[in-house]
Amino acid sequence: MKPIHENWSQLAHDCMLIVFVCGTIGIAAKFVTFFNQWVYFPSFPNMLDATFLISAVVYLGWKSRRRH
Repeated sequence: MKPIHENWSQLAHDCMLIVFVCGTIGIAAKFVTFFNQWVYFPSFPNMLDATFLISAVVYLGWKSRRRH
């Protein structure tokens, strides 16, 4: 059977891609549930969401620029 990944860094890259894409979709889906409601956003979870989204954009942008 042929291996899917040639080395551990490719496997780690694919895992990070899955985590960042699914996490971003999850944050977006969570935010949609707050439409048409007056909601208080606590600063700590909001800070974690923003940090995750910023790191996802930086990682995905860096990897996409590096491939070309």
